[in-house]
Amino acid sequence: MKATVWISTSLLLVFVAATFMPKECAAQSNAVVMSRPAGKKGHLREPDPPVVDAALNADQEASTEQLAARSESDAFETLTEDRFVVDEAYLNKAVFRAYKQRQGQGVALAVEHLKRRAPGAKKRFHVARKVFEVFPDAASETLPALYNTADVTTKANIIRVSGKIADERIRTLLVSALNDRTPLDEEEENPELADFPPLRLCDLAYNQLVLRYRVRGPLRAIGFAHRVAARDANIEILKGKLSVPETLYHATGDE
Repeated sequence: MKATVWISTSLLLVFVAATFMPKECAAQSNAVVMSRPAGKKGHLREPDPPVVDAALNADQEASTEQLAARSESDAFETLTEDRFVVDEAYLNKAVFRAYKQRQGQGVALAVEHLKRRAPGAKKRFHVARKVFEVFPDAASETLPALYNTADVTTKANIIRVSGKIADERIRTLLVSALNDRTPLDEEEENPELADFPPLRLCDLAYNQLVLRYRVRGPLRAIGFAHRVAARDANIEILKGKLSVPETLYHATGDE
């Protein structure tokens, strides 16, 4: 009986407190909830630009400084040497110093390596990608316009280099490409792929967006072996996640 009376009294006190709480106290209580920071989950987290000021040894520092005095093409060819290609910090700084005073020319030169039948020389393609990443503003002024008038091969290569270019214009390009089902014609370079459905521009865009935002989803990358129906299903899943950014990321501290 005493327990019942105590419970009833407690409930009554709670009711009275809630009913007659001063309005300013109630407002403060709500403000605590409403002012909670939204964090990064509510936004698409764009890639970080490459670090271009890493500490290098004396010989490396000297070699990067020398690149600025060379012509655009000579500097580019030097950057394809193994000593740069295998060392990302070295390559980032070298690209920055080679083209920081002539970014437009550096990007224009890099673009020429996207207009081939296939990436071909992997080192040159890698350096071209790095030029775009180190100078995202200059790249983003050039690549979307080129994409609109390019052939399928060039469009495919633009998509391939765009995953880590930190600019909203590039994000727009990739998201738009998710709707482009134009197939790539790569069987001539890779006859062993003739029995598989060709990759499409939308498939490449999917792969780059997953890389760009480290998306949590069923497929980490679309490849030749995936059926077209499976590809399309995953592309639609990604579109949905892009429209609700908090569903994109891994719940392992990446946010």
